[in-house]
Amino acid sequence: RKKSGGARRVPANKLTEEEKAQIIEVCNRVEYQSSAPSQIVPKLADEGVYIASESSFY
Repeated sequence: RKKSGGARRVPANKLTEEEKAQIIEVCNRVEYQSSAPSQIVPKLADEGVYIASESSFY
């Protein structure tokens, strides 16, 4: 059964454009270029920085 063509809701936890840009900027830093999100997010947490969850980095 098809749903009507109404407007879709935006998820409440959707990343903002600013958050996406921050993730890209962090991942492009020399110290993180060869690191997986599973390594980046804990390192940022050790520095007291939280941008988004590990899965959001993917």
